[in-house]
Amino acid sequence: MQLNLFTDSRDVVLRNDAVIAARRQDVAALQSAITALSAALPGDRLLPDLAVLLAALTHPVAGALDAGQGRQALLELETLAQAARRVLGKEQQPWMAARWMTLARAVAHLPFQAHTAALHPAALLLRGEHWVEAQRAIETIPSWRRQPLPLAWHVHCTYRLEGLDAALPLLAELAWMDPDLTAEVIAILQDPVLTQSVRDFEQALDGDAEPTDLGWWPAYLLIELPQCAATVRSAQPGAGTAAERALRTVLELQVLERQGRQKEQLEARRILRELHAGLFGHYLRKR
Repeated sequence: MQLNLFTDSRDVVLRNDAVIAARRQDVAALQSAITALSAALPGDRLLPDLAVLLAALTHPVAGALDAGQGRQALLELETLAQAARRVLGKEQQPWMAARWMTLARAVAHLPFQAHTAALHPAALLLRGEHWVEAQRAIETIPSWRRQPLPLAWHVHCTYRLEGLDAALPLLAELAWMDPDLTAEVIAILQDPVLTQSVRDFEQALDGDAEPTDLGWWPAYLLIELPQCAATVRSAQPGAGTAAERALRTVLELQVLERQGRQKEQLEARRILRELHAGLFGHYLRKR
């Protein structure tokens, strides 16, 4: 029994040596640790992943890449990220951050194209959590605020850098443009206020005959939290969808109520009812 304990302890030491060397990005130490672990435990589950990390440290991405080379490098980096997660656990993110940055620089000359968006520098920088650099890369994309994916990326960066209030106008624009992508972004952000608001929105309008996609959520949010008016008001005009018009109408109603302009209120209420009877009913219940 003592011999088994000794052997088990030695196995743990060998694995730890390899993990520590990988964490420190020490090529020589990692090579030595892999050799020792392979000799003692040739079937150890960490060996394939350690080899992937060693290869990445030995042969880093260098220089500019064309689109084909970039796609291949991205596939290799995704494989590396999975291996790093299994070897390093929670420490894989800072370990990978420099590699996402390196690949972003290598493809910085490539234009944004929707079908290869994952290879755009902004997407790579987001994966490395380089928020400032990602935001700058997004803003080099022509008309980025009129395209769902770059806008979604910018929402993510803005939220991480400046918080929810700064991100809300952009999130409203995205909701009018692409409700499904908006749901994905909110799920990624994991903001408790956003998550609860969307859940309340879905419950409040559940069973309504009118649409309940997230395009209508900004108007609902404003009804629930009138204090968001100053923030949401700065959302740029979009395509003039019914959902966007609903939010603009709620904004107008809030002003008319403060000013006591009854006649104009009646007309604005009529417009909101025609746009979405469910939202209008919720608006009345909050008054």
